[in-house]
Amino acid sequence: MNNILRKSPIERLCSSVSITPHEMAVALAGLNPSMRISDVPEENFEYVDFVRTHLARAIKVYRGEKTSKDEPCHALDIFLASYPFIDTNTPEIIVQKISEAIDDLRGTKGWEEKARNLGGLQLVNYIKETNRSGRGQHRKQDEENGTMKMMGLIVHLLIKKSGSSSYIQNGKPNRTAIYRDIETLIKDEGISIKE
Repeated sequence: MNNILRKSPIERLCSSVSITPHEMAVALAGLNPSMRISDVPEENFEYVDFVRTHLARAIKVYRGEKTSKDEPCHALDIFLASYPFIDTNTPEIIVQKISEAIDDLRGTKGWEEKARNLGGLQLVNYIKETNRSGRGQHRKQDEENGTMKMMGLIVHLLIKKSGSSSYIQNGKPNRTAIYRDIETLIKDEGISIKE
């Protein structure tokens, strides 16, 4: 019991099985979740009021019944509904719990409808994007790094095999000459660099 009392109010909220839209909105602002709306600082008031309204609406859409801003809701549902409100100022424990809620939802029957109702298309797209082959963003970054390394190796190999002295400067690739020739090739071939 003493262990829970050593946690911050936001950490205690995140370990709860039920959370109200109001508590989560206040916590997302980095404030004590037990703070009443009338006690929310003026600089945070508009954000907290907006978020708690939208969390209650998301829960209403998911449940199919009206939900008040002070009504306890399943914590995982509140975390999923909070996904669109994550930003750089969101407390790390909340980001972690939202991620855990997403992982818990991932692959379950009806996950897409639940994600759409609670977190919108933004959440659905995030889950789909990170579901591919089960490797998500790490896979994407690894593929990009591998592609860049391969391109570098191909350039080195072409320089060695072509013997073009304009591409070698002091025993190393002359990036400026290579880049200039690539730009010329792109222009001559009508290749779009945006795709």
